[in-house]
Amino acid sequence: MPHRFQASQCASPRSSSRSAWRPLALGALAALLAGAPPVHAQATAGLTVDPAGADDALAVARFDEARALYDAGLFGPAARALARFRDAYPRDARAPEALFLHAESALASGDPESAAALFLRFEADYPGSLLAPRARAALGRYYYATGDDVRAEAALTAALDRPGDPITTAETAYLLGMTQRRQNRPEAAAAAFQRAAEADTPTAPAALYALGTVRIGRGDAAGVVDAFEALATRYPDSPENAQVRLALSEAYLRTDRLADALAEAERRRPALTGDDAERADLTIGETYVRLGQTDAALAPLRAVPAEGRYGRRAALALGRALYARGDASGASTALATVRTPATGAPPPG
Repeated sequence: MPHRFQASQCASPRSSSRSAWRPLALGALAALLAGAPPVHAQATAGLTVDPAGADDALAVARFDEARALYDAGLFGPAARALARFRDAYPRDARAPEALFLHAESALASGDPESAAALFLRFEADYPGSLLAPRARAALGRYYYATGDDVRAEAALTAALDRPGDPITTAETAYLLGMTQRRQNRPEAAAAAFQRAAEADTPTAPAALYALGTVRIGRGDAAGVVDAFEALATRYPDSPENAQVRLALSEAYLRTDRLADALAEAERRRPALTGDDAERADLTIGETYVRLGQTDAALAPLRAVPAEGRYGRRAALALGRALYARGDASGASTALATVRTPATGAPPPG
C-alpha cells in the first residue's frame, strides 16, 4: 500500500529515527512494487556484470530465498540473507538489487543507521542506477529524522535532480520542503511543496496543506486561497482538507471575496466544534453584516457564547447589525455587554 504522508507526520523534528523510518520504508517498498520495471532491471541498467555469477544456480537459489523473505515482510531475516548473498557473490548481476533490498530491509527492521550506510554504499557503487534517486531520498529521510538538515537537504536535492517515479519524487520533494521549513526558509519550502503537489500521488494532499500553511505564515492570502482551493477540489475527502477548517474562508475575507467566504464557512460549520465552531459562527455573522444582510447575521452572532473567546467581537457585530435594522434599543443592549476586562469600561471606538 503506498505510503500517505500526513501533515502531522513530520511535525516533531526530533522524532526518533526508528519511528520516522519504518512507515517511509513501506512507502518506498510500495513504490518499488507498484508497476515499476523490475528492481533488478533498474538497478543493473548500464552495468557490466559477470555472466558466470549470473548463471550460477546456487547464487540464483540464495537470492530467491532472500527475496522471498523480503517479499514476505520478514525484514530481519531478509537483511541477514541478503548480507550473506552479497558477501558470497559480490559480482553477481543481482548484487545491486541485493544491496538496495538489504538497505530497505535494515530500514524496515528498525536499524536506520545500518540502512543509511548501505544506501550510501549503493549511491557510491551504482550512481547510474535508476534506483539511485531512491537511495538518495532514503538518505535524506534518515538525515531529516536525525536532525541533520544540511545533509538532508543535500541528499533530497540530489534525488530530485534525477527524479524517479512520481510517488518517490513527490515524497522526496515534500520532505525537502519540511526540511527547509524547519530551517525557516519559507519561500524554498513553498517551492518544494508545490513540486510535491504537481502529480496526483498519496503525498499531494499533505503537500497542498503544507503549502497553504506556509503561505498563511507569509501573509499571502491569495496564495492560501490557491493552495486550499486546490486541496478542496482535488482531495475533498482527505484528512488534510478537514484540517483546513476556517483557513480558506478567512483567506477569502482577506481577498474581499465575501460570498465565497460565507459559503465556505457555512459549509465547514457542521463539522466544527468548540472554539472552531464559535469562530465559524462569528465569521458567518460578521460576513452577513458586511454583505448588508443583517437579518441573516443575527442567529449566528447570538450563537456565540458571550463569555467565550469570541464573545466581545460577536456582541459588537450584533450591535452593528441591530442598529442597521433600526433597533437602537437592541443595539444598546448588545453593546452594553461589551466591557474591557481590565476596567469594565466600553471598548474604545
